[in-house]
Amino acid sequence: TDAELDALVTKAVADATTALRASDGPDAAPSMKQMGQIIKAVNVAAQGRADGGTIAAKVRAALA
Repeated sequence: TDAELDALVTKAVADATTALRASDGPDAAPSMKQMGQIIKAVNVAAQGRADGGTIAAKVRAALA
């Protein structure tokens, strides 16, 4: 569902933020540079239940 996908995207962005802050400092935030990594994480978590285009759009919106 959309709610489940939104939760997966939120978690993946939060995980990317944590990883980025560990390496780049406390003010670092994910950007479009990390979009591919986040999409990959969401795809793995969704286990093929979500369309790639939908995932990409939600990740893009979360990073905007």
